[in-house]
Amino acid sequence: MIKNASARHVNVRKATFTTGEAAFVAGVSESTIKRWTNNGVLTSDRGSPRGARRIPRWHLIQVMRARKKSLARLEEGRIRVLIVTQDRTLVEVLEAAMPQELYFQSVIVPAHATAPSIAEQNTVDCAIVDFAKDGAYDCCQAIRHCQDGRTVCVIAIVPADANPTMAGHKLDAVFSQPVDAKCAGAICAKIRDLLSCEEPTR
Repeated sequence: MIKNASARHVNVRKATFTTGEAAFVAGVSESTIKRWTNNGVLTSDRGSPRGARRIPRWHLIQVMRARKKSLARLEEGRIRVLIVTQDRTLVEVLEAAMPQELYFQSVIVPAHATAPSIAEQNTVDCAIVDFAKDGAYDCCQAIRHCQDGRTVCVIAIVPADANPTMAGHKLDAVFSQPVDAKCAGAICAKIRDLLSCEEPTR
């Protein structure tokens, strides 16, 4: 039995981990994590007031891959984003802005009518809905309240000539077209903020 790799809740979306959290994520003992940091295998920072070690997420992933450790616990913590649009360019810009493959996982749905059931099946955390087509608002409301009781964050992408305040009624955020790399980055930051995730660092 690995000490500290218990079923206690660990926010695997954080940018840095304590030694105990890193042990849980990597599936090793806390003493192994401390040994790795002491030997320089794993980077750590003692910037906290009590001098506790903080392990950067990116380097823990690097070491886990090098030592062939399973990334399953990190993958479970990925933010699952449903992108509802027929605009392939919008999808490409959004996916390019999603940092690291272990932070975001996207599900693409072209039709508003099928989006709510797909959101349910994939247990998404957030939906980005393109308002370029009719039915987008009803789609958002259907996605927002899942049958299993979860509330999904909903972000609207509205045409440039639309009134964002009208579209934003009962939505978590509204962004206007065109969505470029800067706007897509702001959308990803908003998702992390809505889900209380830390900014990824490296």
